[in-house]
Amino acid sequence: MPLAYVHMRETGKRDLTRHVRAAWSGPFVLNPRYDEAAPHLAVAEVLGEGLADAVALGRPYLANPDLITRLRTEGPYNTADPAGFYGGGVTGYTDYPTVAFA
Repeated sequence: MPLAYVHMRETGKRDLTRHVRAAWSGPFVLNPRYDEAAPHLAVAEVLGEGLADAVALGRPYLANPDLITRLRTEGPYNTADPAGFYGGGVTGYTDYPTVAFA
């Protein structure tokens, strides 16, 4: 059975990502290395270089319910609180503030 797509999480240098992308011509999803204060820079770099067909951002999505708007306006970003990840409590996921843009 052929693979539908490859999803990769960067943990080191971008050279490995470039190598995998060159070897895989099918759909490629990348969770890039990024600065928590500026994930928009990684998204722009990855898509601009053609390294991925889609970008996955886990922690920024958890901490920013309006992440798409924040990426377009280049922040500001909430900091994700790992204490609220998958804990089964009421804190996290739904209680991060959104930004009111003028």
